Amino acid sequence: MVVKIIFMLTFALLLVPSSVSAFEATLEQDQLVEQGVAFYNDNEYKKAKAVLLPLAEAGHTKAMNMIGLMTKYGKGIPLNLELSCDWYEHSAKKIILLQCTI
Repeated sequence: MVVKIIFMLTFALLLVPSSVSAFEATLEQDQLVEQGVAFYNDNEYKKAKAVLLPLAEAGHTKAMNMIGLMTKYGKGIPLNLELSCDWYEHSAKKIILLQCTI
C-alpha cells in the first residue's frame, strides 16, 4: 500500500510543470534547491540534507520531494518509508493548492 502511494505521488509530481515549485519560491531558494540536488547527484548526501531540509521545512515543494526521496532510500537521512510518504504527501498537497490558485 505504501509503495503504491509513493508511486502514485511521484508520478503525479512528474506531471506538474517545473515552474509550479517556483510559484511562491524566490529565485535564491530555487537556486539553493538546485545546489542541493547537485549535492545529491554527486552522492554528497550530508551536504544535500543541509541545503534541502530547511527549504523543505519552509515549504519548498521540490525540496520536500527531494527529502522524501532521500528518506525513502536512506540517503543522508535514516530510511523511513512512513516519513518519506509524509514528505511526498505534503509536497503533492502544496502543488495542488498552488495549481488551484493559478
